[in-house]
Amino acid sequence: MSSQPVDPAKPPDNKCKFCAKFCSLSEVKCTNSACDTLLHGKCFDSIAKIVPIKKEEFRCKHCLGDGKVSSSSTDVLLLHKEIDCLTREKQLLEKYVSELEFSNTILKSKMPAVSSTLNSAVGFFRTRRW
Repeated sequence: MSSQPVDPAKPPDNKCKFCAKFCSLSEVKCTNSACDTLLHGKCFDSIAKIVPIKKEEFRCKHCLGDGKVSSSSTDVLLLHKEIDCLTREKQLLEKYVSELEFSNTILKSKMPAVSSTLNSAVGFFRTRRW
């Protein structure tokens, strides 16, 4: 893919490419001089949480496609993030299963008391004459 060339006859699109809202020119800009891609600081920060990148090194997806920046390191970082997320999810699920097993044990221990109370209540209503 090629970068988005700046057409002198057309004013630059001052919309954030992430949220599509108006963006001032003092926000984060793609480092390719021929590109007019802008992002809000908050939009960039949300991207930077997933893919660690400095504002001074930001390139939009169109300029990354030019092959000037190696994406293999980005792919590795994304895979590490995914592994971290899956590990956390596994730990949370194991904790949840453990809590469910504990709750199930408590409920099973209370079953004889509930069933004896239920049997005595049923017996009481059977002997009553209405």
